[in-house]
Amino acid sequence: MNLPSPIHDERYSKWDRDSLIMVKSFTGTSMKKAVVETVAAENVTELMVSGDGFWQTRGFQSRHSAAALISCNTKPKVLDIETCSALSIKKSNPAKYDNIIRSHQCEKNYDKSSGAMESAAILIM
Repeated sequence: MNLPSPIHDERYSKWDRDSLIMVKSFTGTSMKKAVVETVAAENVTELMVSGDGFWQTRGFQSRHSAAALISCNTKPKVLDIETCSALSIKKSNPAKYDNIIRSHQCEKNYDKSSGAMESAAILIM
């Protein structure tokens, strides 16, 4: 069969890191622009927004969640996003992930119950 070779982990990781930098830059710029446009369209600085969140898995056992604030006008726009992570790789299996742990930047930013992640993320925004 004429199949391409698998992607090397190092190359994929580099692409992943580079993509994340570009996506974060774009989303920040895009959301700032959305706020300015919404304020200009409504001609007020106090906006009505809708908050919606979701978890990685169903139920209240998920270790990851995200939430978004969306403007409530004729042309809704995403004004802000926030993620919550209650998982720390260092506690998962230190022996198995020894190499990863040395260069890992922990994203854990939440310690309470999974069910309260959505409201906590919205309050942060």
